[in-house]
Amino acid sequence: MASDIKAIITNLIGFCDFNGKTVINVGAGGGQMAEYSRGCRKVYAIDNDKSAVQKLKEHIAKIGLEDKFTIIADDFYNLKIKGDIALFEFCLHEMADPVKALKSAKELAMDVVVIDHLPEPEWSYYTVETEKITSSWQAIRRFPIKKEARYMATQLFKDYNELYEKLKILGDECLRRIEKFKDKKDFSIPMPYAIAQI
Repeated sequence: MASDIKAIITNLIGFCDFNGKTVINVGAGGGQMAEYSRGCRKVYAIDNDKSAVQKLKEHIAKIGLEDKFTIIADDFYNLKIKGDIALFEFCLHEMADPVKALKSAKELAMDVVVIDHLPEPEWSYYTVETEKITSSWQAIRRFPIKKEARYMATQLFKDYNELYEKLKILGDECLRRIEKFKDKKDFSIPMPYAIAQI
């Protein structure tokens, strides 16, 4: 996650009023953004990555939010719960069919909020996700957008090894693209993102 995660959370809270709401948080694993939920009534946190779910459990215990969360380690499409807001947390671009995911979310909650990367250099280039990110924003635009805002975050790395560890799961092309950072220390990569409510 970006180095300025507090700013990302502040932007999310400023964009959408979560106070007193029940939130279905898709892609919640890791828990980096869990602070947004302090004002929520309840959060159903969904992620099918078991290691990410474990990190989420540890993080919400550390920040004292475990009572707000019900963690569901399952596929999003298996959900039968209802909420006020369905929140896609930097994950819509990873879903095989973003339109189907958004339609399913609209059946679970009146409002759907998506926070995700934008298909602009440089971050999406290095992660080899420009096409997937473009597809997810095209899916969002197939729905009436209530509001949308664009932001800029920064990914900071102390060295190449830290970047490599973060991105190695993305495959050989990603690793080829980040080779330019092999001799760099204390570098940053801009990460544009947006939040949309449909």
